[in-house]
Amino acid sequence: MYARMIRRRKLLVLLIALAMTIPAYFVSERQAPMFRATAKIALTQERLDSNFNAQSVDLSDRQMTVQLAVITGNAVETNARKIGARGIVTATSPVSSNVVFITSQRSDRNQAAVDANAYARSYIDYRQTQLQDSLDQAVKQLQQRISLLQKQITPLASLVRAASDAQRATVQASVLPEQAALEQVQASLQAQLGQLLVQRDLTTSSPDTTLVQTATAPTAAVSPKPIRDATLALILGLAFGISLAVLLETAHHRRIRVASVADPPYLPSEPAQGFSA
Repeated sequence: MYARMIRRRKLLVLLIALAMTIPAYFVSERQAPMFRATAKIALTQERLDSNFNAQSVDLSDRQMTVQLAVITGNAVETNARKIGARGIVTATSPVSSNVVFITSQRSDRNQAAVDANAYARSYIDYRQTQLQDSLDQAVKQLQQRISLLQKQITPLASLVRAASDAQRATVQASVLPEQAALEQVQASLQAQLGQLLVQRDLTTSSPDTTLVQTATAPTAAVSPKPIRDATLALILGLAFGISLAVLLETAHHRRIRVASVADPPYLPSEPAQGFSA
C-alpha cells in the first residue's frame, strides 16, 4: 500500500530530495576548513597521609568531572592566553579513565595545536601550584606542632635547671621521662619536616599530572565534508519526501471516500406496485 503511494508521488519525493541535497553540498563545500588538534594528559591525585607523605591515587569519575571543568575554567584560560592560546578548547575523558583529551578546533591548523598545548601546559602549572600550596600548608602545620611541643619541653627543662642539688635527682626522675617522650615526638616531626621541605623544594613539575601527548598541527581538515553532508541531506530529503507523499495520498483517498458518501451514484427507481400507467 505504502509502496504504491510512493510510486504515485515518486517525482515529488525525488524533487524534495534533490532540493535538499544539492544546496547542502554546495553550502558545505564553501565553508572554511576546520582543523582539530588534541593534547593528552594523565591525572592522578597527590594526597598527604597522616605522616605527611605524598601518595598518588586515581581520581574518581566525579573528581575527573570537576577537573574537566577546571581545564576550561577562567583560571586556566587566563594563563593559556598568556602563552599563545587564541580560542577555546573542550576537555573530555572516557568513563573510568585518568586520561584527559584537550581538543581545539580552528580554521588555522597551527593555532589549533597551539591552543591545545597552551591549555594543557596551563593546567599542569595550575595543578603544580595546587600541590605547592598543599605542601606549604603541610610545612606550616608541622612547624606549628613542633613549636607547640617546644613550648611544653622548655618549662620542663627549666624545672630541672632551677632545682637545687638536693632536689635535682627527684625532679629529674619526675620530669625527664615526660621531657624525653616529648623530645622524641619532636624529633620525629622534625625529620618529617626535613623530608617535606626537600620534596617541596625539588618539586619543579606536577607529579600528579603528566603530559602524555602534545598536540601537533593536523594535516587533514575535520570539516567541511561535502559528500557526508550531502548524503545526510539526501537521507533527510527522502524521509521528508516519502512522509509528504504518504500524507498527500492518504488525504487524497480520504477526499474520495467522503465524496462518494455525500453523493451516491444514481439508481433508477422502480414503479410502485398495484398501479398501472
